[in-house]
Amino acid sequence: MTCSLNQALGWAEEILRQLSPPGDYRLFAEEHTETAGEATSSAGAYSSNLTITWDEMEPQSTPVQSGGEFVIWLEMDGGSVGAVFQEDEAEAEVIARLADQFQDYVLEVSGSPAPPCPEHQHPLSAVVVAGKALWTCPKVENHFSRPIISAAATH
Repeated sequence: MTCSLNQALGWAEEILRQLSPPGDYRLFAEEHTETAGEATSSAGAYSSNLTITWDEMEPQSTPVQSGGEFVIWLEMDGGSVGAVFQEDEAEAEVIARLADQFQDYVLEVSGSPAPPCPEHQHPLSAVVVAGKALWTCPKVENHFSRPIISAAATH
């Protein structure tokens, strides 16, 4: 099954709730171009802006046009990171890429492992196993895993 841009933005929001980023952040999407290495919208880009403050629990995003290759950006603490995906990619691949990219950035900014492994002091790893995007313990095989996004939220 493939994903839409609006689905991917929703997954990004859910992933960030799990990562508990410090302070305010902003998620937005734009069409991927050769110059999309900067977190700025260009003329003609399809974009959706979402600003979330730490106390908000139910963010609302604006629907975006779809079609093609996109970048979902996370701006936080004066920097940004983006995850590129194509709308015809498998859902699990998009979810795991968003989780991996955003997790690395939140860890860099906050210094705290998120989400933490239940029995260790390290963060879980975002992986795709048998077509499912999972948080797993990277140190001990079969120690812990759980879906990054619930099955209900992927449809």
